[in-house]
Amino acid sequence: AKFSATASLGVIHAGHTPEAMTLLEPYLPPSASEEGGAHPIVNPSGGYAEGGSLYALGLIHGSRSGSSASKRNEASEFLRTHLRNSHNNERTSHGAALGVGLTTFGSANLEVVNELKELLYTDSAVSGEAAGMAIGMVLVGTGAGNATSSVAPADAEEIAEIVSELRNYARETQHEKIIRGISMGIALINYGQEENADVAIEEMRSDRDPILRYGAMYSLALAYCGTGSNKAIRILLHTAVSDVSDDVRMAAVISLAFVLFKTPERVPQLVKLLLESFNAHVRYASCMAVGIAMAGTGDAESIELLEPMLEDMTDFVRQGALLGTAMIYMQQSDTCNRRKIKSFREKLSSTISDKHQSTLTKMGAILGTGIIDAGGRNCSLDLGSRNGFTKMTSAVGLALWLQHWHWYPMMHMISLALTPTLTIGLNGDFKYPKNFEIQCNSKPSVFAYPKRLEEKKEEKKKRVETVTLSTTAKNKARLA
Repeated sequence: AKFSATASLGVIHAGHTPEAMTLLEPYLPPSASEEGGAHPIVNPSGGYAEGGSLYALGLIHGSRSGSSASKRNEASEFLRTHLRNSHNNERTSHGAALGVGLTTFGSANLEVVNELKELLYTDSAVSGEAAGMAIGMVLVGTGAGNATSSVAPADAEEIAEIVSELRNYARETQHEKIIRGISMGIALINYGQEENADVAIEEMRSDRDPILRYGAMYSLALAYCGTGSNKAIRILLHTAVSDVSDDVRMAAVISLAFVLFKTPERVPQLVKLLLESFNAHVRYASCMAVGIAMAGTGDAESIELLEPMLEDMTDFVRQGALLGTAMIYMQQSDTCNRRKIKSFREKLSSTISDKHQSTLTKMGAILGTGIIDAGGRNCSLDLGSRNGFTKMTSAVGLALWLQHWHWYPMMHMISLALTPTLTIGLNGDFKYPKNFEIQCNSKPSVFAYPKRLEEKKEEKKKRVETVTLSTTAKNKARLA
């Protein structure tokens, strides 16, 4: 909890790169300059706040691709120093690895990859999972280890060898967390690779280990993200109904939303029958897929599909329905969908305060409350730009956020997937005009912010004075 709470500062201050070190100073582990030049010895116990602050530093820089390159490099060097010196504390090294991955996102830096590989080979479950994902973030979209890759020719051979080593290590290690970290890392490397990733995906799909097959589903999702590929959809649907592992089936259904995000109306049609599945994991995934595909649309038909799921027998299916509905209602006013959004907000509030609800359902309501009003109600969950391009940071952020099913600190990755919505007015010279106004002929209520929740003030009951009867007074007088 301390790790996640400290890391959440990175989401709150995302993009505030110049002040990042100052903001996190109370939590960051001491650096070499503070200890007279020698790097401080890292204590193997504790380190939750320190690890969380290193992760937060990565989130501040990773959430905004337009951040200052010099500040980003400064943060990256700071994090790499702690990464090299914190191998004996898995909490600190876990935060440092994720921070390094975020600050060197897409750089394909061989030195960074080797440093992360060293951490991975310590065979620590918690550190190893972060290292695997971080390697994926550094090499995201390069296709390293495939027939063709976009890695610099000087480093291509060595990086391809490292990726091959990772695949072998995933089959040798006994730690499920490390296998999952490497699987997700390979999925990130295959982002946007389409047919170039087919050999790697097929190899993972046919593996006996369900965690590697799970990684294959996310590899398909990211390799074919936004393409609408019929081949990818056919594989995902077949896996969703035939795999023996619930986690793999869940990943397959969610991956449909990534492949089809440019034609979102197809997702509710595809998962309509899966929402009635006997398998609770498939029902949960169907709710999430509809939510991701239709995020910010307020689509009435999608809401109608998810409504029965809000009362499902299984607690985590109710969680998925709350999250999916919250995504659909993002940036919608109280007039949306015949004012059903208002009753949904009330449901979120009542679920959080209900003592009889399970922890997982409450968690869905709490996250849903955050998602529906994300970024002060000025952010949307969008995997593509208006020009039709897929946004790599958003797709990767969302895929990593979905790993919160296995590891709660990954919740903060949703900050990478959020896009601020704004209107920028420019004149003929591409300069900001003065006294810029926009005329809107719609009712203000259509775009009005929902009213903020008000705390109910308990009225203190005043004690009423007991009335004294005349006979009682006479008796008291007589006794006196």
